[in-house]
Amino acid sequence: MVIAVLQVYSCSTGHRVSDSEMAALGSGRTINEAQVTYAAHSKAGFACDLGLLGREGFIDRALAEGRKDGFVFAIVDCKRQNDIVLGYTWVASPTEPGAMFFCGDETGVIRFSSRDATDCLRNGQPLR
Repeated sequence: MVIAVLQVYSCSTGHRVSDSEMAALGSGRTINEAQVTYAAHSKAGFACDLGLLGREGFIDRALAEGRKDGFVFAIVDCKRQNDIVLGYTWVASPTEPGAMFFCGDETGVIRFSSRDATDCLRNGQPLR
């Protein structure tokens, strides 16, 4: 289904979805899955640091270091209550011009924007 959404976007804008964008989308899914697993085993809730997810073995080293497949990944916001992280937001910014930006959060929904990471967070189109 996600690929279909990207194909519709690609056809309507003329943007060809690259292999690195598809890889970044997969890494975004990996972050979301790792967060769910981490939170299920942690009394502190979600992780606010990709490095922590890497040290715990939930994501690979490249993603934990924040650079993978031509994208820079970062957790940019954590929502806390009583020292428990109840939510997180991540972004994936391309290192080459012309690629899409991706972002996601604890809902598991991944969004994309052709403008920038801020636009992805505020107005990104959901991939469902």
